[in-house]
Amino acid sequence: MHAREALCKSFARVTPYADDVTVMARPEITYWKSPRPAAVLNTVRMVQAAESEVPRLVEEVVRAHRGGPSSWYVQTEGGPLSEALASAGYAPSYRAQGYWIGVDQPGPAASEIVVERVETMAQLAQFFHIDAVVFGEGAPVDEREYAATARVCFGDDAQLRCFVAYRSAASREPISCGRLYMFPELEFGLLQASATLPHARGLGGYRALLAARIAYAREHGLPRVGLYAMEGTSAPIVARQGFRPCGSLVNWGARCAAVRAPRFPRHQ
Repeated sequence: MHAREALCKSFARVTPYADDVTVMARPEITYWKSPRPAAVLNTVRMVQAAESEVPRLVEEVVRAHRGGPSSWYVQTEGGPLSEALASAGYAPSYRAQGYWIGVDQPGPAASEIVVERVETMAQLAQFFHIDAVVFGEGAPVDEREYAATARVCFGDDAQLRCFVAYRSAASREPISCGRLYMFPELEFGLLQASATLPHARGLGGYRALLAARIAYAREHGLPRVGLYAMEGTSAPIVARQGFRPCGSLVNWGARCAAVRAPRFPRHQ
């Protein structure tokens, strides 16, 4: 399987860590829906539909996400899907570049930073704190997410593995966090949601997380890992570490209160 295909499939098959998310998965579309107003929980992960099906699918998602934020992750730019999303009131939010690397590649140089897999609730609290500061503007994490994440990331057979980077073994100051989703059937590991606290940037936390997760994937039999890296932030870092580009991903977002059914004839 080509790295780009493995990256797309792994991204679509990620299991949501929240208990109140329903996954709708069909050959032509995979999306999540939740009663909570959060775009990360109301999101389209994959679309592989014929042009004639696109308006119907956009309308279906608009209905499913009614009342809160909604987002689409699209692996292609332009064309009928982009037109339908724009017609429905969505707009591009950001663009990410797909990258992959073989796990036999050498990692970044060693440093004092220590990276550990999250295996306790105390470590999970550290993970969520970093994640909330970087991605959630410091918003408190819903208590349900602690229990739900623990169920899917603890244990040897977990699909999701969470990691925390500490400034040093002596200080035990948590500075970075990141996820690794394991897909043995795709022979692929998906790296996601790497974050470093603002005051600790430049110390090498991100690079240490990359190296640790690559090593973890290698030790557990996965030959390749990949990610969608944000342009201008993480993309230059992974490119310098030897990751190879393989496609792109565009996020389209909107609040469902503002979106509408796409303007296409009903006979399409």
